[in-house]
Amino acid sequence: MWRVKNGSRYDLRASRRAGTAWPAPDTVASGLVVWGSGDLAVDGSGNAVAVWHADGAAMRRRFTPGAGWKPAESLTSDVVTTRVRVVAGPRGHVAAWWAVAGAKSGEHAISGAVLR
Repeated sequence: MWRVKNGSRYDLRASRRAGTAWPAPDTVASGLVVWGSGDLAVDGSGNAVAVWHADGAAMRRRFTPGAGWKPAESLTSDVVTTRVRVVAGPRGHVAAWWAVAGAKSGEHAISGAVLR
């Protein structure tokens, strides 16, 4: 997954190899003000989860081979201050984590979720 400049904002795009070729990329998210390029994890069956930071929240979007990308969902309503990360296991278990701003300046906590 990578970030593409679109005017003053960014789009996140992803592509996967189909046989011997790379098809045109899918737009995973658009119109974002992002500080990183998000993160993408793929399990042993080709299912993928993309995560990113948007408008103060951690977001996710799932990909299933044959069905494509599902709509984006918010993982949290907390104010996320740094990049969101994700990892997938071979059997489809997915975990994501992100940093959340604390009550005091410079204070942060790590939050996360196990996704299926």
